[in-house]
Amino acid sequence: MEKKVVKYFTMLLVVAFGLMLSSCASLQDQWNSKTPDEKARIIIGGMQADLKSKLEIGRSYVEKNPQYIELWNTKILPTFKLANETLNMLIQLGKNQPLTEMKIYESMSPYLNQIVDYLVQIGALKK
Repeated sequence: MEKKVVKYFTMLLVVAFGLMLSSCASLQDQWNSKTPDEKARIIIGGMQADLKSKLEIGRSYVEKNPQYIELWNTKILPTFKLANETLNMLIQLGKNQPLTEMKIYESMSPYLNQIVDYLVQIGALKK
């Protein structure tokens, strides 16, 4: 489980930093000047977009492969729901106290990893 958390954390950081650094070097300075709370909010936004994308990928794949409808309805969709509820809880928490990157990753990684595992299992994503 820790390897999956580290793997997802690393992948997300690489993507986030890669996108920022590819634009221009000043973006790195902007990122470094962000507080942990600001970074956490940026990461939440990225995770929301990632969840939306994976939901659409999964939904489209299951429509074309109806043999996975039961798994979709009983396992995959409930995991998406839990992930979204957790994100919403973090957003609400952030209204009253500062967030940190680690808090976001610790809270979200189990759900994001499970979603990816399910989508790989049915063939909607490649590992």
